[in-house]
Amino acid sequence: MATVALIGADGAGKTTVANTLVAQNPDKIKYIYMGGNLESSNIKLPTTHLIVFIRRLLKKNSDKGVFNKLNEQLKSPDEWWTGDKRGSFFAIFRLINRITEDFYRIFVSWIFQFRGFTVLYDRHVMFEKIRDKKFRDNKLRLTDKIHLWMINNIYPDPDYVIFLDAPPEVLFKRKKETTVEFIEYTRNIYLKAGEKLDNFFIVNVDKDLNLICSEIINLLFVKPVKA
Repeated sequence: MATVALIGADGAGKTTVANTLVAQNPDKIKYIYMGGNLESSNIKLPTTHLIVFIRRLLKKNSDKGVFNKLNEQLKSPDEWWTGDKRGSFFAIFRLINRITEDFYRIFVSWIFQFRGFTVLYDRHVMFEKIRDKKFRDNKLRLTDKIHLWMINNIYPDPDYVIFLDAPPEVLFKRKKETTVEFIEYTRNIYLKAGEKLDNFFIVNVDKDLNLICSEIINLLFVKPVKA
């Protein structure tokens, strides 16, 4: 069966749409979170569970100097590759764990597909990378370059990419965690990347959730998609 990546700028409702699609079609669709937020992941390696546990522990003890310092390192991956031995260690550990975790998710996806399910990816690592601040500023560190090379050359691409879209002002009203300008930038990045893909579809999410889900189901299971 196929893999489908749901992508979109902040406020597009990626997780909400994905969960609704799975709830409405449990016999057809399986869900895998493919973003970078470890705590949001529904499929984790034991090492990732440990990282999440440590993060929560550090957060509870953030008033203590040593915990606060480590917590800031864990929460700020942009600063990990600094030449400092502790920063380098965290960067290398994070890279190894992230690559292993990516392939673990891919392996689980293969199992679901073998069982006859369409696998719905909530976000996708390929699109998460191109919207990253370090990517935008062309300031990728060594670990980022290694990960990006693997994404472009080794990781399997999703069979279909569905871009959940709406005017930036609409998306900003839903989720005011960034800016209208950043949302517009993200939209343009995704649209530009989509021009290079054969199976890239745009779904307007400025409407009722059930209508959005019906359009996606119709796109995947009723109407023939582009080859």
